Amino acid sequence: MTTNPLVQRGINQKVDRASLVAAVIGSVGMFLSLLTQRASWQFVVLTTALCALGFARFDGQSFARWPRTVLRFLTRSRWTACRVAVSGDHDGGLFRGPFERYWARATFRGRLDLAGSAQSIWNDFELLLRRLATSDVPARVSLYELRENGETSAWLCGDRSIAWPEPWKASEGPAPLLLTECWYFEGWSYLRTRDHYQAVLRVSGDSVDVGNLFLRLSPPAFNWRVSIHLEVQARSKALRRVRRASHATKSDDQFSRTLGFVTGAQKEVERRNVLEREQLVVEGDALVRFVVLVTCSAESIEDLRQNTQG
Repeated sequence: MTTNPLVQRGINQKVDRASLVAAVIGSVGMFLSLLTQRASWQFVVLTTALCALGFARFDGQSFARWPRTVLRFLTRSRWTACRVAVSGDHDGGLFRGPFERYWARATFRGRLDLAGSAQSIWNDFELLLRRLATSDVPARVSLYELRENGETSAWLCGDRSIAWPEPWKASEGPAPLLLTECWYFEGWSYLRTRDHYQAVLRVSGDSVDVGNLFLRLSPPAFNWRVSIHLEVQARSKALRRVRRASHATKSDDQFSRTLGFVTGAQKEVERRNVLEREQLVVEGDALVRFVVLVTCSAESIEDLRQNTQG
């Protein structure tokens, strides 16, 4: 839930449709101009440069897609009504479509409860993802870490009723993450409630090798909140994606060999990785898309800009 164009920028699409459509339109226009003998060399150079610029990427997406992104978020600058309901261990509402959120909180009994159990906790979480992957409906799971009054708590959130693995226990949602407002104003790069301004930034990469992502991205000087969102792909869609990727890899290798090129070591590693991923998904593993988001809040738009630039 954000109106920041830097967040929903589709960084996974290497060549999007907007770039291809712009290139095709430019090529057809240039061909017709040459056919009617009305084109000058300046027009040809300019059209070629614009078509090539459409494939160039800025901040994760191509230039050809930026006008659509800007137009979408300009039209979304408005007040939006939301109906909110809280019941037991889950909350839900109507915000451009109905939704539900089920919550679970990590319960640890002390240091001895964590000794040697990190691998076990992760294995249980993998089993949860595999169970969700057997369905033909995509599922979403989010991980939050909250710090309040010097205490840190970890939360999981799902869009359906889930049998949470240990050490997670179903619980009522944390107060800072519950929806309580009935109206939200979606601005250009922020979301405004009755008392606060909020901006959501997407983390696209971090070259620093650290053990705790939350400590890395949550400086105590600002009111930041880090969350990790997972989308477990539906079973049929996951199989189609991995088979398509495997077929494309084999076709590229065969085409290169036909032309007399030798497959490099890097391509060979990529091919093995694609085949291994296809085999794991066929055997029941989950195909997961994940994103790291940093939510920053402030009491004024000036403080929000200062915090997001820090």
